[in-house]
Formats: sequence, C-alpha cells, structure tokens
Amino acid sequence: MSIDLKSGLTRKDVAQRLQADHGLSYTVATLANLATDGEGPVYRLVAGRAIYLPDDVDRWAATRIGKPVRRAADARRPKHAEAAAC
Repeated sequence: MSIDLKSGLTRKDVAQRLQADHGLSYTVATLANLATDGEGPVYRLVAGRAIYLPDDVDRWAATRIGKPVRRAADARRPKHAEAAAC
C-alpha cells in the first residue's frame, strides 16, 4: 500500500481545513491534545511530526457533525453507555 505524503497536512493545515471545509473550530493545541488521547483524526509520524491525510481528516470531521434535526431536543448528543452505567 502506497501513501502519498506529499498531500499531507500539518496540524495547522488541519485546523484551517476543518474551519474552511467543515465549519469546525479546532486549534493546533486542541488537535495535539486529541492526538494524545487518541480521539482526533488518524495521522502518521514523519520525521517526528504529525502528518494527516486529507481523506482521514474529512472522515473524522464527518463523525463530529450531527445528523440533521428539526427540533432542538433531537440535537442533544446521546449519553455514552459508560456514563449511563454509572
């Protein structure tokens, strides 16, 4: 499998792409924190730097955007199963 890292994005690029293409506001620091927690888009380390592929960023962004709703009550995020068990 070949990966084209020439189209790779830095965290700064990812923050700009998320805002411009998806209307999501994430700072470089937040993206770094998400990477530490394993909750952000997948990335590759290249010479010690996180490099993201555009498709991976777009796929992750789609998971952060809720489904269309008609009522505010329908827009609430469902509770995680772990939180409900507590």
